[in-house]
Amino acid sequence: MNYSIELLRLASILLIIFSHTRHNIDQGIYYVIFAVIPTYGTAILSIISGFLFSEYSSKKNNLLNKKIKTLLIPFIISNVLIIIIVCLLKVFGYEYINRLSFDLSLITEGLLSLNSEPINPPTYFIRDIFLLFCILAFFKKNYYSLIFILPYLLFGTLFLRMDVILLFVCGWIISTLKIYIYEKQKILINILFLVCFFLIFTKELYILKFFSAILIFILLFNVKIKFYNVGGFSYLLHLYHVPIIVLIHPILLKYFSNDVIIVLLQFFITVFTLYVTHRLLKYYRIGIITGHRL
Repeated sequence: MNYSIELLRLASILLIIFSHTRHNIDQGIYYVIFAVIPTYGTAILSIISGFLFSEYSSKKNNLLNKKIKTLLIPFIISNVLIIIIVCLLKVFGYEYINRLSFDLSLITEGLLSLNSEPINPPTYFIRDIFLLFCILAFFKKNYYSLIFILPYLLFGTLFLRMDVILLFVCGWIISTLKIYIYEKQKILINILFLVCFFLIFTKELYILKFFSAILIFILLFNVKIKFYNVGGFSYLLHLYHVPIIVLIHPILLKYFSNDVIIVLLQFFITVFTLYVTHRLLKYYRIGIITGHRL
């Protein structure tokens, strides 16, 4: 177990949670903390996914079967559950859908995510990574993967975010060249630091995010630390933080007016709720929701 990777993964998910909190902050230091820095979470998580694939899964022949259990099934469960909840809430007069309509698009986009983010937006990451694994399985001569690939090729978009795929490849390259990177780590870090400084100077902030994510990963991925296996908890946070935030935000607005307090409460209530949920799932050994990560 590489505990530095576990810590990085958890930190990335926590950043992603902050990026989805609801607030009206649009400038100043709190905007940087709550809206700008958290966008780095998905970039780092993409690199981690590619790195872990190269380390543990690239040579396995049952790649597709494993990813159906660990990615596809949790993806389906989380989005079906939210579709059921929003439909029930609509019956009682509460409208929580703002991107989709109560028609076939709830299935084609809300669940299958043919051309846009699913009803649970952060799970687009799982969708794209799963389809990438389907392609990799196809090249390993597992032609059953076409069952998943063809509908998106014919009726939708194969990848919603190409940056996720490119950073996944970066993670795979880092793993493949890790011995060389260990030897030349200081040189690589200095080069990446200069690139990031140049991008700040030229105000290329979108590109800066990706080079900064690579720099952070190379700085930390081989640090020897003591930590815990938080894969199941991290995954649960990723899958279900947005529904909780959407539900509690209107309630918090009734009692608080300070945006900073509202953001922090969204974050801590979400993390605490899912921590308790994870403990219960682990106690009762219900692993299917988190891809059998407990």
